[in-house]
Amino acid sequence: QQLNIQHRTSDPCDACAGQSIRSTPNTRPKGFTLIEILVVITIIGILMGLLFPAIKGAITKGKCAKAQSEVKSIENAVRAYYTEYGVYPGTSGSDANYGLSSTANGSLISILMSNNTKKVVFLEVPSKSLVGGNFVDPWNNQYEITIDGNYDGNCVGGTYTVNNKPVIVWSWGPDKTKGNKDDILSWQ
Repeated sequence: QQLNIQHRTSDPCDACAGQSIRSTPNTRPKGFTLIEILVVITIIGILMGLLFPAIKGAITKGKCAKAQSEVKSIENAVRAYYTEYGVYPGTSGSDANYGLSSTANGSLISILMSNNTKKVVFLEVPSKSLVGGNFVDPWNNQYEITIDGNYDGNCVGGTYTVNNKPVIVWSWGPDKTKGNKDDILSWQ
């Protein structure tokens, strides 16, 4: 019998026979760390803080434009009623005031919406703008309306007195306070 003796060397590469000598990079699990998520949330929060006032301003401007359109529509409807009937609606010899400062505007709005003898529609009001039968502005205040019921060419009463206008309409505006600079006026 023959003994087969092999000589082994102490070469370190021999111990790793069949394995790659290169080291593999540390692999981490897929996904985001808590720090990365917090940074993104913080950035989004800062952007929202910068954009919110601009968005709020645009919404307020849109509501003001809507109210300006609606006060003109009411004024034109009262004038059209006068053209059709030869008298102003809801007046009885003196200037008539409708809205929060006096009589609710619902009775006048009803006349202009077709509750008149000829059933003519002088004013169309979206149902969401009618609250309790009253025409309200975008801030849920009734529109104020003064009509020259004594036919002297001047509207007297309510918050404003205006000369040479047979009908005036206004909204209290965004601050919901009458008689200040943000009121939306039909005559300006």
